[in-house]
Amino acid sequence: MGEKGGAQAGQLLVGLEAAEPIEWALIPPRPRDAFWTTCLFTLSRGDRPASGGRLVPAITERGTPGWTLDLQERTYEKRFGDRTIAPLVRLGLIEEASDVPAHRVVSKRGEETWGQFVQRGGQYLDDLTNL
Repeated sequence: MGEKGGAQAGQLLVGLEAAEPIEWALIPPRPRDAFWTTCLFTLSRGDRPASGGRLVPAITERGTPGWTLDLQERTYEKRFGDRTIAPLVRLGLIEEASDVPAHRVVSKRGEETWGQFVQRGGQYLDDLTNL
């Protein structure tokens, strides 16, 4: 979707309530990948219990600022660049953790968006992306 597409998606979200879910297809592709992974591991889907977890600051393989998923029982090996997570924060899908502001967690809007994605039959990253 790129910078222009992200701005357009942001314009479409003007006026939405803070916890109102957004359409899966409006999340730009790379941030959607990070969001899908984060939700899958922290919120789960179906009748699997949510394991919890959060994004914690990390340095990417390229040496740039980024994030890694810290799950309660382990750390997810893939790292996400800061420029991948920033659109999720702007869209209100990810927010500061209340107990450790340097960490990020899925917001109420993020939980609602993930729930809507799963309820509509979404299983894989690119499901439900055709508008």
